[in-house]
Amino acid sequence: GLALSSRNARLSEKQLESATLISRAMKIAEDYSRKKNVSVRELKEVIRDVILSSGENRIDYIEILNPEDLRPK
Repeated sequence: GLALSSRNARLSEKQLESATLISRAMKIAEDYSRKKNVSVRELKEVIRDVILSSGENRIDYIEILNPEDLRPK
């Protein structure tokens, strides 16, 4: 979800919807990775597709890290 901060309270309805796509993308990627044996590249594509689906968002980069040492996978 999206934090209920004073900054987020100023977002328009369309901006709020776009902002929630980040957490939605992470959840979808997590579910996708548990159901299938997928590569990191495929997970990044899933995340990218969800976040960009609104037409409002822009992505500088996506990185998936190893939770043990925070090194890229």
